Amino acid sequence: MTGASISQLVLGRMLFSNGLTKLATEVVSAVAVGYAAVFRDSSFRRDGDIVIASGLPQCAYPRGGVCVGRVFLTGPLPSRAVIAHEKRHVTQWYRYGALFPLLYAVPGRDALSNRFEIEAGLEDGGYLPVQRPR
Repeated sequence: MTGASISQLVLGRMLFSNGLTKLATEVVSAVAVGYAAVFRDSSFRRDGDIVIASGLPQCAYPRGGVCVGRVFLTGPLPSRAVIAHEKRHVTQWYRYGALFPLLYAVPGRDALSNRFEIEAGLEDGGYLPVQRPR
């Protein structure tokens, strides 16, 4: 192993250590809750590890909603499938911590080519029609 690869390995372990990424996710989640609480009609519901902040105006979040840490910011209450999709994003937040938004942005916003959306499930996220068995 070269000096560069050893330092990359050490840096990678530090950046993506379970404790550090969980701490970053919790801090970002607290900020997201504070952000959602500013809106008059916001309401909060917990479903396992995820907090669903619904009732937000369309200008408060992109597309159909956005997962910020453990908080899903959205307008109307989402379907069970969308919640399952967003819970997978929470797992990604725990894995990558505060670097997750940057890592997510690198492949772009096209869900069909974004590995994080693919991993979270394109059908559950509403990016593909649901394939029902015949």
